[in-house]
Amino acid sequence: MYTHSQSRPFPSHLFIGFSKRELQQTLEIVHYCYTSKTNDHTHRALSLAQTLLPCDKIVAAAGPLSPEGLDQDQANVINISYPLPWLERYLNNRYIGIDPVALTWMRSQQTTVWNHKITKQNMVIEQEFMEEARGYGIANGIIGGTIDPRSGRISFVAFAGGADKDNLRYKDVADYISSCLHDALTKNLPVPANEPVATAPLKPRETEVLMWIEEGKTTWEIARILDITERTVRFHVEEIFKKLNTTTRAQAIAKAHKGGLLPSPHGMVATG
Repeated sequence: MYTHSQSRPFPSHLFIGFSKRELQQTLEIVHYCYTSKTNDHTHRALSLAQTLLPCDKIVAAAGPLSPEGLDQDQANVINISYPLPWLERYLNNRYIGIDPVALTWMRSQQTTVWNHKITKQNMVIEQEFMEEARGYGIANGIIGGTIDPRSGRISFVAFAGGADKDNLRYKDVADYISSCLHDALTKNLPVPANEPVATAPLKPRETEVLMWIEEGKTTWEIARILDITERTVRFHVEEIFKKLNTTTRAQAIAKAHKGGLLPSPHGMVATG
């Protein structure tokens, strides 16, 4: 990781041995990073990074720089493929304060290859955290990012998955991509609470799913009520998160109400 106030020469050595396809993907990632105007563009760059790097799960976050690192309450989180239940638990329980991977990255200020053994010398609470993460398939990967002291902003990207030898090989490439993503991630920080909320319209089924979420129904219960599969429910939830630029169900409900996209929960009738 490097501070954004620094500049560095183009790291041509990183791409020695890359195929034409890999070079094209890298160029496309950089293009979307530096021309990004919305989170959709940044989402595209991250999705391409998942194809290029040896990982199967990616999540990125950016926000104000606080004494603890990232100010989670004002963070812009873009999830590509992390399990949503795990991401919700992570944010709701404020795990960033005990996550040994994030803490190691912030202390070292270096892009880091990590695996389950990172808990070896850590506190019991951190070991328990890693055990819980492993239950969601989060056990190894690469984490990198940027600190910008001038603007007081921080961004990081977690690339989870891949064999240790592959992650070591692509570590510097992940570092380069993470630094390119900083501007894209920070320019699209959520609108402050005292400003109007801009939201994309929800489809009728998405509104219906969100209304049942507000009623406290689980994915399984919503699937039964609406006579659809749980996979379809999860798809609708992902679309809702993307349109509202949120990462948890509680955030989506609050933002939908604030944007006038969600009616009163009273008088709901099951359709299935």
